[in-house]
Amino acid sequence: MMDPKKLNQAFSLNRRIILVVVIALLPLSLFSLDSANRMREHVDALAGARLVANANATAASQREAINLARQLLMSATMDEDIMSGTPRCSREIRAQLLGQQAVMNIARSDAQGRVLCSGLAYEGEVSLAGQPWWESGKTQNRMTLSPPTMGQISQRQTIVAMLPLFGDDGRFVGALTAAISTAWMEAAMKNLRLSSTAMVVLADGNGKVVMQSAGPVLGRLDINMGGSAYRLHTSGPTGDWLYSSAPIFGRDLYVVFAEPQQKLLSVVNRFWVQNLILPIATMIFASLAVWWGIQFHVVRWFGQLSKKASAIAQGKYQPSQFNFGTSAPEIQSFAKTLHQMATDIAAQKTELSTALAHSRALAREINHRVKNNLQILLSLLHMQATRLPGGEARDILEKTLARMSAVSITQRLTYEQSETVDHGTVNMCQLLEALIQQWQVTFANRPQTIKLDCEIEAFPADKAIPIALIVVETVFNAMNHGFGDRATGTVSLSLRRGNAMVILSIEDDGLGFDLQQTPGQLGFSLIEALTLQLGASLSIRSHDGAGTTVTIEMPVRSSVSEDAAG
Repeated sequence: MMDPKKLNQAFSLNRRIILVVVIALLPLSLFSLDSANRMREHVDALAGARLVANANATAASQREAINLARQLLMSATMDEDIMSGTPRCSREIRAQLLGQQAVMNIARSDAQGRVLCSGLAYEGEVSLAGQPWWESGKTQNRMTLSPPTMGQISQRQTIVAMLPLFGDDGRFVGALTAAISTAWMEAAMKNLRLSSTAMVVLADGNGKVVMQSAGPVLGRLDINMGGSAYRLHTSGPTGDWLYSSAPIFGRDLYVVFAEPQQKLLSVVNRFWVQNLILPIATMIFASLAVWWGIQFHVVRWFGQLSKKASAIAQGKYQPSQFNFGTSAPEIQSFAKTLHQMATDIAAQKTELSTALAHSRALAREINHRVKNNLQILLSLLHMQATRLPGGEARDILEKTLARMSAVSITQRLTYEQSETVDHGTVNMCQLLEALIQQWQVTFANRPQTIKLDCEIEAFPADKAIPIALIVVETVFNAMNHGFGDRATGTVSLSLRRGNAMVILSIEDDGLGFDLQQTPGQLGFSLIEALTLQLGASLSIRSHDGAGTTVTIEMPVRSSVSEDAAG
């Protein structure tokens, strides 16, 4: 399934409105196609009716010769001379054929097929036996027709109508035959003039073509079509033909009337194509018109509006040079609103810039005063501490100085870095290095070494002060109480990253102490309170003579942990 966003991008305004136009015109197009199909079916029916009517008309003209032959044969059965084959037989037959053109000859033959008499003169003995139509016809009790064949007496192409004769006992005693001129039948077909492109075919009961007026040579036809028109596929360049058949005489002979499909259905095809092309052309023309209208009246102005909006997004609020005077009123109104919005944003930006500059100046002034005030307090406390003799009071004052110094350094670093890094963060490595530098002065008379391993830079300022105070308390405890009378010692500071954790570790190699004796002491109480404030976990490990390790693991929010990760 296509992504809805990609689908939405794929259909521009032009495409969507053109789709609406196509949908709106679709019912009309379907109606036109349906009307064209109905008209085609109607004209097809008319064409079939025309073929059937022409086939019946042609069959009627051909049926005249067949009916005439039947009448002559029936009349001959009433003549005793003809039936008996007397010497007057031929004269009687010629009398009946007088003035006839369709029927060329009538002959009387016996049961063995020997011709007894004929309207046309013949020499010698003529026998019809062995002819397929003779052998088939003598088994019938009705008149039958032969396919076109060469007449043995007339020596012309004929269709033989055979009327079998039977005695009182039902035995075959001979036949009367009439030779129908195929030339007369062809002339009758041509004289109909039903269509200049039509073709008339005579076919036997099996659909085999026995004679045709003109046109391409056809193969076997489907005769038993029940009056319907059938398509005839030919292999020649003449194309397809539609035809209908009608019987001339029983199931022996049929007329097939055929016309080229292209000629017969040319009108309906043109009408159908017009009804097919018209809605498609309408859709195309309407779509082009809509596309041009939208492109000229809407889309090009949207492009100008988009450029204006893009300029505003880039901070260019000055009046643009775009002219929307010839656009639609709605677009002009939108352009005026966009221009007014740009003007308002420019004014607000100026006000905000002034207010921001004032706020920054005020913040710098406040930070500067806080820094100076803290420095004054630190100087006063330092002066006071130097006047006190060594002892518990001086230790307490020096530790207080160290705590205030940690707060002062954190505030100073936050203030100094506010112009270059995110507000509210402090570089922890710089903070710890600054504390160590001060401690080196404070503990200058002591040989202990303070090492730093730091990989955390940007860190939230609200968490930096508690960490700095924890470091101050721990380092001061180690320097003042952790080494006793030992000449040397080392305090190691480590601030590093863990899995979603920041780990602070302060380790010394001093004398260690008994953890059971620490409750109630101010330093450890302060460390616990600060750890609780950070939402961290505190771990203290110490043994007599084995040094002390203070570990604090604090979770940091994902957004802050990335900053803390440097």
